[in-house]
Amino acid sequence: MVLTAQLTTEWHAWHDARVADLATRFGPLSITDIQWVQPGQSGRWFDLPGEFSFDGTWMHFKVDPGHTVGPTAASLEVTDAPSSSLMAATHSKEGTFSARVSLNTGFNWLLSGDVVVELLNREGYVALRKRDSKAPLLSRFIDVPTFPLDTSWTVQGTFEPFDQPQSHRIGTATPGLDRTETFPGTVTFELGGQQHTVMVSGSLSSGLYINFYDYTNGTTTPNWRRLNLGVPDHSGGVILDFNRTVVWPMAFTPYVACPAPVPQNLLPLNVEAGERKPAQTLGESGVNTPVLLVRTGGDIFYEKSLELLRHLGVDVTVADSTGDELLPPLTGYAGLVVVGYDTPEVTGVNEQVMELLSDATGASVPVVAIGNVATLLSSHEKVAEHPWQASLESTDFSVATFNSEQQVSAGPVYDVTVNDVVARDRLFSQVVRYDEGGTSYIPVREIEPVLRKQQTRKKAEAKGTESTEPSTSATLEGQVASNQGSEHQGSEPQWSTHATWQDLIERFARLVHSQI
Repeated sequence: MVLTAQLTTEWHAWHDARVADLATRFGPLSITDIQWVQPGQSGRWFDLPGEFSFDGTWMHFKVDPGHTVGPTAASLEVTDAPSSSLMAATHSKEGTFSARVSLNTGFNWLLSGDVVVELLNREGYVALRKRDSKAPLLSRFIDVPTFPLDTSWTVQGTFEPFDQPQSHRIGTATPGLDRTETFPGTVTFELGGQQHTVMVSGSLSSGLYINFYDYTNGTTTPNWRRLNLGVPDHSGGVILDFNRTVVWPMAFTPYVACPAPVPQNLLPLNVEAGERKPAQTLGESGVNTPVLLVRTGGDIFYEKSLELLRHLGVDVTVADSTGDELLPPLTGYAGLVVVGYDTPEVTGVNEQVMELLSDATGASVPVVAIGNVATLLSSHEKVAEHPWQASLESTDFSVATFNSEQQVSAGPVYDVTVNDVVARDRLFSQVVRYDEGGTSYIPVREIEPVLRKQQTRKKAEAKGTESTEPSTSATLEGQVASNQGSEHQGSEPQWSTHATWQDLIERFARLVHSQI
């Protein structure tokens, strides 16, 4: 199938609708907490002005005097439903709300300011779940990352119904919570040169879907994903467009119990289509600060830096541009780091890296580059030799370089270079310098004595004594003036002290945290 303008337009319309659905006021990205409640248990949860209590069938909420809590629109619908319904809700003039839910049902029950409390039942376990329309994850959400649109991932399949629907116990995204799932049949299709038969969920009236594993799970995608199939035609035919594969809410938040696939629904290949693992997620400690680190080749040591970044609360994703791996989109990332070497023999800096650098500039994402990538220096004389370099010049970004025997330098050699977002930030403005061509760089070796003196002065101030060291800004100016343009030998960065590098990493961590 050829990727036409119509197919592209249709996919983008689908994707836009999907993003809008995720971004709804009390949608999945608004989920911030869950409280499982035992019969006879009571408590005050989610900062609501009142007390919850559960008698084993009905959940009650007594509003504190002088405060206002109301039913949601869904709660009013349940209140008006017949008494035989799977869910029920009542409220009294005295400010007591009561509701019950049957097995594997739930609804948004109470509304208090920006918060909705959902009442749900999962396999007989009852819980209250908080949905906050001002949740940080929801307010910062822009898009969900996807693999490139590729029509080779669109195939035809055939649905075969079971004589009787089959029930199987399956796991969920909540550890220890299994559930029973009913499967109406199977679908058979060819993908990646192989024939596959998987069990389908859903119904023939509302539409079928497959829940599946593949070899990308845990790396570029969550532990499993879902693909809607719609309703089969009269002969059982369905279209499987894996470009429309979606991630479950568990990819964003831990407070959900999304159903897992049956074991036989494993596709033994890398399904690099549809939605990817989102960069920004919610954990028990709050919303993460994701940074993408791209290796462009060569043997550069950065494990200690990774360890320190993670210790400082930065969630680092490492990607390698030297092989066939598709680099993740920059969507959701708070920073980009490019490390390694790129010589004529090691061409890891490819079109994907160029696109990431361009996207970072357009989205004002902080970028730091370290390594031997001289061919990426903004040099007008090298554009003809490296045509793709012109696109880099438009990003106003230059990549750090180190001398090596194999390298043909395209310009000055620096320790670390950064983009404007980093260079102009108050955390870096005193340590970043610009050369005549406008390249912003950090002269690590020149500032090392300055940072050491600064640390000494801070320790002295903490002890209540005076430091005789000159001011940081004056020292930096003097150091840079006397060392500007110096070259450094060796094919790898050789930091003067661990403390210098640690200081720069801590600054970068603070910067990316401020982006969230």
